Amino acid sequence: MSKAALRTMALALLAGASLSLGAQSLADIAGSWQGDKVLGTVFIKADGTGEVTFEADSRLKMAVKVTIQGGQYVVAQAEPNKPAFYQAFKFGPNAAARISKEARPMKWIFALSADRARLNGKKETTGIKYTDLDTVTAIDNSYVRDSVWTRLTGKVAAPAISLASGSYPSAQAVTLSCATPGAVIRYSLDGSAINETAGLVYSGPISVAASATLVAVAVKDGWQVSDAAQAEYKIAGLSMKAKWREFDIELVRCFREGNEVTVEIKATNMQELTRWFGVCRWKTRLFGDDGNMYDKTEAFFAGQSAGMGTVATGELPSGVPVKLSMKFSNVPASVKSIKLLELQVNNQQPDTVLSFKDVPIAD
Repeated sequence: MSKAALRTMALALLAGASLSLGAQSLADIAGSWQGDKVLGTVFIKADGTGEVTFEADSRLKMAVKVTIQGGQYVVAQAEPNKPAFYQAFKFGPNAAARISKEARPMKWIFALSADRARLNGKKETTGIKYTDLDTVTAIDNSYVRDSVWTRLTGKVAAPAISLASGSYPSAQAVTLSCATPGAVIRYSLDGSAINETAGLVYSGPISVAASATLVAVAVKDGWQVSDAAQAEYKIAGLSMKAKWREFDIELVRCFREGNEVTVEIKATNMQELTRWFGVCRWKTRLFGDDGNMYDKTEAFFAGQSAGMGTVATGELPSGVPVKLSMKFSNVPASVKSIKLLELQVNNQQPDTVLSFKDVPIAD
């Protein structure tokens, strides 16, 4: 055996590999792996093709190709860079666009451990210097770091959703379940991606009081994250017709933080009101299921302060739905639902009053 071959074998043994060079096969690492850093699950086939998912969004995938070179498994990026890959690292759109143009393709060089449970090695990647997550100051394509992937023993069953997608006349209770013992279910109601750490942990029936996109996954330590289950719900919206224009109001969500209850609604064509009146003033009253009335302490559109519910014309984008958030303080924990929520615009005609009734308050 040549000195080069002996040296390669020694390195493999030091890395914990038990396979001889002649016995190595791509099939030895076929299966599912938990990637490191920002990676989610990595899928490798016996023919060496595969894909990498990202922890921030399991729906984002990057193709990879595995080869055996010098007794090591080389996992190389098999498609061009995309800004989305670097947004998974939490970079903003401008920084991600620059990095995707200048960064070298990702590559991992591994040895398989003796128990075949780990891939140990290095990642040839890109070092990035930045002042903030959207401002990159330098890109270093010579950066190398340690990397370890762990084999996943199985795939968690996808969650089952009790309520089918569809339109419903009122709030609905939705239950989630998973056939894999010991699995934890995480979910969102706004369609956002879920992974091992992101999303709400399911603990009981979910109250869907407004139109929502339910996304759920199931996770378990040492297992591959389940496929996502998804359902779309349309809860009958409420419409308000003013004498000068028509616009729609939809309840987005109602939730509690301590003794403060927040109600969020989405409105369209609201700029027409401000075009006529210069400002859009909201008068709101909330009645709990205890029969008491609670005053709002804050109201704002799309994250902009609107002091006591007043919004200037220029703050409302034309043709774009805007969100109004109202906070009601000192609402006891014993109040589980809103009996009546009244909204009145600009203190004008009675037909500008919209009421939501029997809205459950989510914890």
